Formats: sequence, C-alpha cells, structure tokens
Amino acid sequence: VQQTIQRQEETIEVLKGDNNQLRQQCLKLNAVIRQQRKDYCVK
Repeated sequence: VQQTIQRQEETIEVLKGDNNQLRQQCLKLNAVIRQQRKDYCVK
C-alpha cells in the first residue's frame, strides 16, 4: 500500500510539472497571437 501511495505521489508531481510546462507554452502562444493580431490590424 505504501509503495502504491509513493508511486501515485510521484506520478502527481510529474503531471504537475507537465501541466506547468503546457500552461507556460499556452501563455507564450497567446502572446504571439496577440502580437500578430496587433501587427495585422496596423497594416
């Protein structure tokens, strides 16, 4: 039981890391889209 809990906690930490990376990537892509919209509207 203890090993299962430990593995589960490790999996949760990995998923949290993946989640944070994806969140950062989304923020960067949103910034790119925002900038492209501004550039397009200026033209």
